[in-house]
Amino acid sequence: MTAGREPGACPRCGADVEPGQEYCLDCGLRLPGPGLAASAGSAWRERVGRRGPSWLWPILAALAVAAAMTGVAIVISRSGDEDRAFFEATGPATVSVSVGEPTEPPTTAPPTETVPPTTAPTTTAAPRPEIVEWPPSQNGYTVVIASLPTSGGRALAIRKAREALRSDLPEVGVLDSGEFSSLHPGYYVVFSGIYANQRAALGGVGRVQRLYPASYIRQISR
Repeated sequence: MTAGREPGACPRCGADVEPGQEYCLDCGLRLPGPGLAASAGSAWRERVGRRGPSWLWPILAALAVAAAMTGVAIVISRSGDEDRAFFEATGPATVSVSVGEPTEPPTTAPPTETVPPTTAPTTTAAPRPEIVEWPPSQNGYTVVIASLPTSGGRALAIRKAREALRSDLPEVGVLDSGEFSSLHPGYYVVFSGIYANQRAALGGVGRVQRLYPASYIRQISR
């Protein structure tokens, strides 16, 4: 049987190693010398030669267990070395925050003004002209349209006055001639216009005569 390596230290990290140890358990370095596999192989050959093939399977099982343990040690050692190397190269992790341009708040459309529906102005009908009375204390001039006897009734004179109103003549009215000293009594006088003087009456007589050619200017006084 070949003797294994004496106890010593790992040439890389200085950790203690056992006799026949093939790899350092701290840094994973493969140790010089025959190692565990060589020692196990020599022992196996001696035992096989001395005791025969009945010991084959237990020896193979021991070798498999030893190989598995060695692989685990190597993985652990290398993992530690890689972690240390990575930390030394990169240093502590830093968080990179990218700051972009400030985002403007979303603009909202201004509220739409509600315009009330426009309604056409309501036009009020012009007041219907009415038959006027001669002012009680006023003297002046007018244009006489017709003189109807009072015996025929006032209603006949009113109908004539309404006819003149439909022709859009100004200030159409009916007066009783007996109440005015400038007129002959016994007539209902249908007239148009109340003028302060004869000149003003002359300005309105032409319009009346176009509708009633027999009309004329007359002074009205109490």
